[in-house]
Amino acid sequence: MSIKLITPPAVEVFSLAEAKIALRKETDEEDGLIAMLISAARKQAEHITGRAFGAQTRELIIDAFPADEILLPGSPVTSITSVVYADESGATQTLDSAAYMLDTDYVPSSLLPAAGLSWPGTYDTANAVRVRYDCGHVAADVPDVKVWMQITVCTLFAQREGLSGNAISAVPRQAWDAYLDPYIIY
Repeated sequence: MSIKLITPPAVEVFSLAEAKIALRKETDEEDGLIAMLISAARKQAEHITGRAFGAQTRELIIDAFPADEILLPGSPVTSITSVVYADESGATQTLDSAAYMLDTDYVPSSLLPAAGLSWPGTYDTANAVRVRYDCGHVAADVPDVKVWMQITVCTLFAQREGLSGNAISAVPRQAWDAYLDPYIIY
């Protein structure tokens, strides 16, 4: 199984303007650094929780259809763009949208064959099935995540001279991580 980010969020759930207010920055000279820290904080929040923050498109790649549901990382999933697979002869096929249903009540969201149907057979090859989907929480739905991102961005900004390599991983998990607890998918 592999997950590819096809289209990253065009708008972060914690905006540059919000970050600049929190950092008390009135000039634009450090906007690039601040934007990078916002993106890093979002990615870390996604990693910790198993969810997606900000509208984005992902592609799940698996070797074959499973016996039942396909779990889609990055809840909430808002829509399925396509299900493409290599059929038993190796030809690329796009599964008709009437052949499957998206279960958004289950967390993580899952893709199931439509009632009375089953998944088609696939060619015996790696990466035979690709499910492309749109996912991600919008800012209004995740105020706690925004608070976590604000604290993380401000901490990273203040300590930027002392961090090297992957800056977000260099900061130990803090008490403020509790803001993410309600969003963690176990």
